[in-house]
Amino acid sequence: MRGRRHLGKTKVKKKCCRSKPRCKRCPVTALLDARAKAARKTARKAAEAEGEAAGRTGSKADRKAARKAARKAEREAG
Repeated sequence: MRGRRHLGKTKVKKKCCRSKPRCKRCPVTALLDARAKAARKTARKAAEAEGEAAGRTGSKADRKAARKAARKAEREAG
């Protein structure tokens, strides 16, 4: 394994000791964690892109504040 041997705060070992359950420093576990993290990141980006394509921009709090302001304006006008 060349390059980084750290995953977060833990140092990853060079070779797996094949113990069950896997230790925290196991390269096998580190690789699985890294792949899962990358998959979550791509899924989140895809969901954001899909939301923007559907016309949804901004955070949930921003949309909620906009709805609240629109309701308030309707009440004052009506």
